[in-house]
Amino acid sequence: QEARDALDGAARSLEALREESQHRASVLSGVAADCLLAAETCERQLVDRSRGSEEALSVARREQDALRARRDDLERERESLKARLWEVEEELATVASSLAQCEFEEGEIRRGAARAAGELEWEAST
Repeated sequence: QEARDALDGAARSLEALREESQHRASVLSGVAADCLLAAETCERQLVDRSRGSEEALSVARREQDALRARRDDLERERESLKARLWEVEEELATVASSLAQCEFEEGEIRRGAARAAGELEWEAST
């Protein structure tokens, strides 16, 4: 009987150990599934963030390209305007010089006419 009781006790202990092992295996299986799901979720998030970053970089590059092109256009326009301003300043200087010459000649004509009129008046009075 004692051997039987010992065997029954051992069988119960083994059964309890088997049930505990099955429970642990079930828990570990759940943990493994959770870890796999978490890993897949992280991977999807990384892919999404990577796509988002690539799209943002692409937008930034296009904006930079557009701004560089606009800067280049404005620099060319500035150079063209500088050249045109130089032409206008040269023409303005030429016109100012011609105007001064015309004004001088007008003064000479007026002084000559006044001198002639004065001479004619003097001759007429004498």
